[in-house]
Amino acid sequence: MNKLIQNGFLILDKPKKMTSREACVKVGKILCAKKAGNSGTLDPNATGALLICFDNATKIMPALQNLDKEYVAVAHMHRDVNNNEIESAIKKFTGTIVQTPPVRSAVARRPRKRKIYSIEILDRRERDVKLKIKCQAGTYIRKLISDIGNEIGGAHMKELRRIKVGDFSIEQAHTIDEIKHAAEKGDIKKIILPIEIAVSHLKKIIIKDGAVKSVCNGRPLRRNDILGEKDNECDASSNNIKAGELISLLTPDKKLVALARFVGNKTVARIERVIKISGEENA
Repeated sequence: MNKLIQNGFLILDKPKKMTSREACVKVGKILCAKKAGNSGTLDPNATGALLICFDNATKIMPALQNLDKEYVAVAHMHRDVNNNEIESAIKKFTGTIVQTPPVRSAVARRPRKRKIYSIEILDRRERDVKLKIKCQAGTYIRKLISDIGNEIGGAHMKELRRIKVGDFSIEQAHTIDEIKHAAEKGDIKKIILPIEIAVSHLKKIIIKDGAVKSVCNGRPLRRNDILGEKDNECDASSNNIKAGELISLLTPDKKLVALARFVGNKTVARIERVIKISGEENA
């Protein structure tokens, strides 16, 4: 098995008429991966950026599930409305909103708060309005558009494309055909990204080489396990990590060892997911 695949992930441009799970299975088979998992599902009829991790890299999924999202959606208005009416309705749903998941959802149908950072009108063709939406993970765009429509006589989502997950954009994504082509040519370096990039949004602590084995065995990280600030880049000494925050632990050569929960006392962090298996290189 190629170690790059074992410890890597890619950004898929998911096509229509395919569930996120089906997409994972298909891509996993193309790359001969034992396991494949995605960081946030898309509706079967939606397209766009889907992060898929393989084998050992599936352990980092908790670090990817709460990344902010960005979408381009087409909302079809149920009556003729002017742009001012639409803008006025949009403003009511920008900021912190309360949203009840739709009937067909994988979570309990309880009201929950979600942040809508911005909604922008990109284009309009009669009753079809193209919107760019930046929002918190777990926001249901179909429900958001329906709720906006309730303010102006009704609306429903006609199309949806996810263009960004965290810092990963659709420009970095690959189609299934492109993945097949890369696999056939043995040129997967163009499509597979190393696991360290996937957790680059997390605050990090650089640990000493001598502490790697004990961390991989699950022992909590101690203060004397940390590489000195003068020797390497490290967030631990800058007091900008909050207690309970998920962080990444890296070797001096920036290879991911584990995900950990920051404590901040003599026990600096408690290990949650060991990524690097002792004696194995994260190639």
